[in-house]
Amino acid sequence: MCSLDRSRVADDAPTDYVSEPAALKKCYAGSAETDHCQVWGGWDEALKAKMSDADCHYAFVKPLRGFLKDLSFGAKGFATGSPPMIWISKRLIKPGRMEVCGKNFVEGTKRMFWAAPAALGVCEYTCDDNPDAVWSLRVFNDFDTGFKAHFPVPSFILFRMVFNVIPEWVPGKFPFGVSFSTKEYIEMACNANAGNKSYTQYYWDGRIGPMPDFGKGF
Repeated sequence: MCSLDRSRVADDAPTDYVSEPAALKKCYAGSAETDHCQVWGGWDEALKAKMSDADCHYAFVKPLRGFLKDLSFGAKGFATGSPPMIWISKRLIKPGRMEVCGKNFVEGTKRMFWAAPAALGVCEYTCDDNPDAVWSLRVFNDFDTGFKAHFPVPSFILFRMVFNVIPEWVPGKFPFGVSFSTKEYIEMACNANAGNKSYTQYYWDGRIGPMPDFGKGF
């Protein structure tokens, strides 16, 4: 689960959250050992109390590396009219290399922020249960101006990430990875980078909808 703070347009706030019925939760979560929920963006202690239970491992994220754009960035990135892409993964970092990896990741995302208008979120945080692992979130609101533009080839972004960040990851498949978008967009992403095939893929197209609309309100 991911949360972008949209309170400035829709007047939504953490107090508006309504806890899901227990029967609904059972469809998605059953154990804190196997099921995870990250709440990114705006939240408070009242929301935390409403959501937390023993059926899922909850992480309420505030100290993160990278960025989550808010609506002050403007309609250019939010009101694209394109289907969004959301990528969530857990990545293992080589022991003792978290600080170096995190510093270089931040430097890369500083360039991504302006290079990719429809990259609404490129961020990570150190896992609360493993100091050598990160949970990673990517939110793109268009394939060309979001996904492709956040990692242009060639570019200083590519060099920063390929030579200074990726080598700090433990080699091999991520322990956890899911992607959400249209089948077309995910296939395009996999064609651009075969490593994206390792994510478990979910499609908006009639499977898990409704598809998010980050441009609502503009």
